[in-house]
Amino acid sequence: IEDVMETLGNIGTQIKSHVTNAAANAKEKVEMPLFDTARLKLTPPEKTIYDSLDSQPMHVDEIITKTKLQPGQVNAALISLRLKAIIRQLPGNLFTKSRSK
Repeated sequence: IEDVMETLGNIGTQIKSHVTNAAANAKEKVEMPLFDTARLKLTPPEKTIYDSLDSQPMHVDEIITKTKLQPGQVNAALISLRLKAIIRQLPGNLFTKSRSK
């Protein structure tokens, strides 16, 4: 690839720069939540759960214990928060906040 870029000269450098920037921008957009969390109107259980999470994964049982909410409320709120793309589920029933805008 480098020999092709060298043959292309200045155009090759511009293409390489464009592709690098496009890839970086695409990665940012993919990791960005669908909604601005500051503008979302969360239900009380959703807010409680969201506030209890951080960047470290937390097991669903720990969420239930920490928030003192009923398991059904926690599961419903977790589904809603996942659909809003402000939290993400990891393998093993672990949850964490998504990257914020």
